[in-house]
Amino acid sequence: MSRFLWTQKEDIGPSARSDHAMTYDSVRSRTILFGGNSPMGNVIVQGNDTWEWDGEFWTQLADTGPAGRQDHALCFDSARQTALLFGGWVGNTPMGDTWSWNGEDWTQLDDTGPSARAGHTMVFDSARGRAVLFGGNATTGILNDTWEWDGQAWTQVADTGPSSRWQHAMAFDLVHKRVVLFGGRPDPQVSLVALGDTWSWDGSTWTQIATFGANPCFSAAMVSTDVQIALFGGTDSSNVVFRETWTLDGTHWTHRQDIGPLARLSHAMSFDAARRTIVLFGGTTDFINPLQNTWEHTETDPAAA
Repeated sequence: MSRFLWTQKEDIGPSARSDHAMTYDSVRSRTILFGGNSPMGNVIVQGNDTWEWDGEFWTQLADTGPAGRQDHALCFDSARQTALLFGGWVGNTPMGDTWSWNGEDWTQLDDTGPSARAGHTMVFDSARGRAVLFGGNATTGILNDTWEWDGQAWTQVADTGPSSRWQHAMAFDLVHKRVVLFGGRPDPQVSLVALGDTWSWDGSTWTQIATFGANPCFSAAMVSTDVQIALFGGTDSSNVVFRETWTLDGTHWTHRQDIGPLARLSHAMSFDAARRTIVLFGGTTDFINPLQNTWEHTETDPAAA
C-alpha cells in the first residue's frame, strides 16, 4: 500500500474561496482553477477568474470568459486538448452553457444539451474520448441523468443507475478505465441523509460497486491517480465536516489518515500526472469562511511502501 502524506504549499494565489472547480491540463502540465465563492468585504462574490498552478506558483491567466459562478464542473478533454466547463450557479440561476479553455482563451461551445444545473459532476473518460456528466440540481429538481460530450455535441446516454443527487464526487479511474461516482446530497423529497454508495460507469451501464467504506457525505473532492482513487473531506447531514483521506482500489475503500489539510467541504482537487501529485485548494471549514491554502500529496510507489 502506498504512503499517503499531505504537504502544505502556497497560501498566496487565488483568493480564499469555495465551490470552485479544478482540473489538470496534461498538455501544458498545469492545474487549472476557475470561479467559486470569494469574500469581498462583507459580500460573497462568484468569481470568473482563471488560474493555473505549476507546482510552485499560482498565476492568474484570465478574468473574462464564462460568467462568475459556483458549483460548476470542469474537466480536461485530452482528445481535444482543452478544458471543458459546464453549468453552475450564476447568482441563484442554474446554467446550461458549455465552454472550453485552450490555455489562453475561453470559447463558448454550446448552450444545448443537459438541462441547466449546478452541483453536478463531470470527468473525462480518456479510454473512450468522452466527457461524462451526471446529476445535479436543476429548477425541476434533483437529477440522475447521464450525458456525454464527444467534442461536438451532448448526448443523453442513461437515466437509470445512481439515485438522483447533487454535490457528489466523481473521477475517471485510470487503473480500471471507468468512471467512479461516490456519495452526494440526495433529493430532499426522498431523504435528507447524505449518501455513501459507490458506482462505476463503463460507457453503457452503471454498476454499484460498494455500499460502505468512506463516510457518507457530500461536497467532498475525489481524484484518480495512476495507482488508486483518493477522496478527501466533505460533510454529512449532521453538518459534521471531515478531514479524512480515503482511497479506493477499485473495490474496497481504505481509511488512510485524518491528518493533513484542515477539515473542509466545497474544496477542489486535481491530479498532476507529470509530478504524480494530488493538488488541493480552498474550501471552507465552517460553511461560511473560505480557505486560501494549497496542499499536495505525491503518490509513492506502492511496492516501496
